[in-house]
Parts: sequence; structure tokens; C-alpha cells
Amino acid sequence: MLRVRPALRVAFKRVPRRAMATDSIPFIPPESTKRMIRGRGPVQPMPESPTFFSGHSAYLDRVYNLEKQLNEFTSLMHRAHITPLPKVAEHHIGHVPSYWRDVNEMYQILGKAIKGTQYRRLISVLTQLNKLRRVALLCGREDIAQSIEKIITPYEKSNKAVLESLSTGRKRPEPDEFGRVYAVGRRKTSSARVWVIKVKDQEFRDASDRGSVPVASCIVNGIPAAQYFTHVVDRERLFRPLKLTGLLSSYNVFALVRGGGTTGQAEAIAVGMAKALEVLQPNVKPIIKQAKLMRRDPRMVERKKTNLAKARKAYTWVKR
Repeated sequence: MLRVRPALRVAFKRVPRRAMATDSIPFIPPESTKRMIRGRGPVQPMPESPTFFSGHSAYLDRVYNLEKQLNEFTSLMHRAHITPLPKVAEHHIGHVPSYWRDVNEMYQILGKAIKGTQYRRLISVLTQLNKLRRVALLCGREDIAQSIEKIITPYEKSNKAVLESLSTGRKRPEPDEFGRVYAVGRRKTSSARVWVIKVKDQEFRDASDRGSVPVASCIVNGIPAAQYFTHVVDRERLFRPLKLTGLLSSYNVFALVRGGGTTGQAEAIAVGMAKALEVLQPNVKPIIKQAKLMRRDPRMVERKKTNLAKARKAYTWVKR
């Protein structure tokens, strides 16, 4: 008969409970642990700004704050049915002058130097806010304009008032003591200085007594325009502003022109003449503007083909 060996009985000795390490830590309320970061080391408080570890906390906080306020003011003006502006209204706003601190002066606000790209980003947001301020003023919303001005004022130069008094924008031609109007015209590589003066009544009567049609005289570099510009096409370009406005017999023109060829010089004088006629006869401005004589034609001579032809010619000469 088989005998079954009884299982061994193991006696466990009761070990007394040791004091745990957590027993020495004081109780912390759960509400105070929401802003705590738990790590390996001691408990550190959470930074106030989410950009604390970026290295540019002051700069990023200001940029984010300005962008947030820009969005708020944009939506506010949109709800007030001010924006978006039609294209016709945008033309009347014109250029909005701004006098921002430079990169070195921004150190006084940020407390740390910034790079050029960071400076351009900051200025871009400030410029948009400044434009919104101008639109709000034109639309009669002074409350919005004042709120925006309080935001952008710390970033402007301290001598803003002096700069505004000095910057008069583009200088407008004005008649001098002799009644002459001086203007500058440019086309391609030609530059012309033009003086326009009204024809005296005595000259008009003398021409009428001789039975001839009085025509304004045009002197270019001390030579009559008919001798200086030998091509009829150039003379037509030159007198085009006077012919379109019907003032061919009312004004004399004196011009000094440099650079370029005869075509560019004739068009440069015509641009200067149109600018002077706008001052002398404001009622002819729509005619001149419609003929596109007030602005410089931006088209230039294509030099790539010329350089390519020279290169081919030099290569042919070397090959020979």
C-alpha cells in the first residue's frame, strides 16, 4: 500500500510593517497640484508662459498678443460693416506713414536682441494694426482707433511728432516768383528737368498781328525742339501733353535732358511737362491722367538679347 507523503508546511514569520517614505511627506491638496510638473527631481512650478522654454519668450509673447489683438479688431470692424473695403475706397486711404523703432531700439521693450526676420514679423503685424487705425478714423470709429493707438504707441519712435512735421511726402511742384513750374520726368535711362511758363499776352498779340498761329516755344538743352529732335515721331511725343489739353499756344517749355536716346528723352520731357501742367491748369488733370502721362512708363530695353548677340559675335571672332 502506497503512502502519500504529506505536504511540507512552511511557516511564514510575520514581519512588522515598516514606515514608508510617503509618510514623511505632508499632505498636499489636489487643487494645488494642477499647476505642478512631476519629474525625477523636486517638484517645479509650471511657467506662466507656454513659450518659456523657447529662448525668446518675451518676443513670442508680444507677437502672439499683437496677432490676437489684430484678429479681434479685424473681426470687430467686420461686424461693424467697415471691412472688407472695396477697391475704390482702398485707393483713397493712400499710404499710411509709420515710424517704428529700429532693431536696436526694440531691445528697450523686449529686453533681448532680436534677429532681422523676427523684427520684420513684428513690424508686419504693427503695420496692419496701423492701417486698421487709419481706416477706423476715416470711418468715424474713433473708439477703435484710440484702442489700437494705445497698443502700437510703445513701438513707435519717441520723436514721432518731429518726424511727422519733417516728412511732407512727395514734393509737389509749385509756381515760383516768376510763374514758372519746375518738374522732373524720367523714361528708360533718360532724365529731364522741365520748366513751364505761361506765354505773355504781348507775345500772343505780336503773333496774331503777323497773321501766324501762336505756338509755344520749346527749348531743349539750349536748342529749339524742332532742331534737337529730327524725327517727327519724337516731336509728336514731346508736344503730346500740350496738344491733348489744347494748351499748345499757352505755355513755353524749357528742358534740360540727359541720358538715353531721342525717344526716351522726348517721353521724359513729356512726363515733366504733364506734371507741370497739372499744377498750372488743375482742370486738365483728368485728360492727362487718362492719357497715362503722369506716371513713368516702367518698360525698359531688353538687354539680354543684346548681351547674347555680343557673346556670339565674340565667340565667332575667337573661333576664326
